[in-house]
Amino acid sequence: MNEEKYIHQQMKGKQPFKVPEGYFDDLAMRIMTNLPDAEQHGATPTVAVHKHRTVRLWISVAAACLAVMVVATALLFQQDSPQHVYKVQATEMSGDRFVDEAADYAMIDNTDIYAYLEDN
Repeated sequence: MNEEKYIHQQMKGKQPFKVPEGYFDDLAMRIMTNLPDAEQHGATPTVAVHKHRTVRLWISVAAACLAVMVVATALLFQQDSPQHVYKVQATEMSGDRFVDEAADYAMIDNTDIYAYLEDN
């Protein structure tokens, strides 16, 4: 309410905007005469549908579905990979058995192990 009082004090009763005499009396009729007739342009308005937009929409939906299927398939096969099985088995082995398995995997025999120990 203070803002309105401030504005009235600043303007001191002056009206900054003026409308010509009788402007609003025939405004509705002038607007109606400027509108096009319904018979000229058809009874119902038509909306132009661009085929390019719908085709792009369907292509993007298909691409998104394909991407989801590829990711889901990759995750499914990743869970059954042999690396996952080896990680579980390696944590369950005891110390001596793990060393034996690692030596067999690296194809190191006792002679090679003795040679490495002598160097260090």
